[in-house]
Amino acid sequence: MTSCLLVFSSYGRKSDHWVSVKADTFTIISNAQSSRINSLWEDLHYFEIVVEKAFPEFATDKKARKHLIVLPRTAQDYNYLAPMQTRGKRGQTAGVYLANEFNPIILVKNDPNQAANRRIIFHEYSHRLTHAILGRLPTWADEGIAELFASFRLHRRNLIAGYIGKSDIAHTISEEGFIPFETFFSADRSRLRKLKAMNVSYPVSFYAQARLLAHYAYFADDGKRWLSYLELAKRGSKQPVSESDVSFYLQMNYEELEETLRDYVHSGGKSRISIDISELNDLAEPDPIALSQGDAEAYKAMILTRGNHYKRAAEYFAKTSSTESENPIWLSGRSEYLLYQENIKKAGGLAWEANLLDTEDPFVSTLAVMHASAGFREDINSYEKDDASKLLDMLKMANARGETSHHLFETYHSILASAGFEIDKEHSDFLYEGLNLYPDISYSSILLKIITDRIFESN
Repeated sequence: MTSCLLVFSSYGRKSDHWVSVKADTFTIISNAQSSRINSLWEDLHYFEIVVEKAFPEFATDKKARKHLIVLPRTAQDYNYLAPMQTRGKRGQTAGVYLANEFNPIILVKNDPNQAANRRIIFHEYSHRLTHAILGRLPTWADEGIAELFASFRLHRRNLIAGYIGKSDIAHTISEEGFIPFETFFSADRSRLRKLKAMNVSYPVSFYAQARLLAHYAYFADDGKRWLSYLELAKRGSKQPVSESDVSFYLQMNYEELEETLRDYVHSGGKSRISIDISELNDLAEPDPIALSQGDAEAYKAMILTRGNHYKRAAEYFAKTSSTESENPIWLSGRSEYLLYQENIKKAGGLAWEANLLDTEDPFVSTLAVMHASAGFREDINSYEKDDASKLLDMLKMANARGETSHHLFETYHSILASAGFEIDKEHSDFLYEGLNLYPDISYSSILLKIITDRIFESN
């Protein structure tokens, strides 16, 4: 296997200068040691190979935005950027996921003990890949699959994933017991976060139970239950799962499911995915590029914005505003900041400016502005139709440059509906592209009816 060595410029060796390392499906920005960035680069590429083996229908970044993975050199840098937790205390985690529909950010502590922060990365990164392949999943399936792959590691010459931590899960279930399945299947992330902030052990049980169920479905009975598990998850993404649903898809009621999982964790659970790396092609070598100070400051401000550190974010933008007015990263980062400040009109204006610049990826966060503008934070009716038309044009521009995410088409339809536009042929043709990519997209029945009615009217 070709070793991937990073060769940094003099900037890359200094802790106050940041580099960017881009791949097709992720971008790492960091001021850490070259060896740490190189290790992370390799791990992410190998991890994608494992997920591809698990899901032969693996989708590339055509369906999912790149993840931005931020690796600060020092614990002080990490703590400064990390979001504040409940009661003003930062969680003692090895990493944190800063969600966004279009450019999720994973902030990772540069810990010499890499096992902890790698698990955070693999867990969160698996969300990106499975969302691209399977779409949005209910919490129990989303977290269960992520936990399944979070155990990924390179052991000697093999890539291994699927280890469920049998002793840990057995201990958790022994100490805490199974969560009643009617509660388990209806759990959502907001509830889990609140309980975690209160130091309640319930989230630990939930993740153990979710991982166990996913492992059982994937490996037990030669994987014969996996497709049924995914069908149950698909149903659960639309409505709460009931015991009759579980009986239909998994062929057992709640009591039987609990008994089966207890037996599985005590007597089985040994299967795992294993890939010999000698059978793989050589990895491409990373190409680190020094970030300008303005880009680095804009990225930091974006991270601080999502962590609710608005004052700190504003200070970063103030330091660079006079020199970065034509920088797409600064513009898009500033647009996201203004969005969180509920100034959607100004946010949209900056997003528009960023999109007009001819850059490799001018949609770092501007699509999030359009997503929110479609009524998720503030009703689009506060716009004039001209403003809504501009948002629609931005989405078309993004699509012309290769953006085909699920949310792009959902946003386009939401703007049309909220602003009161008639869905004429031009609009329906664009929406139909989204329907071809995502047959279960929310507006599918509406669009098909419009197209059918139009055909009958023409005849």
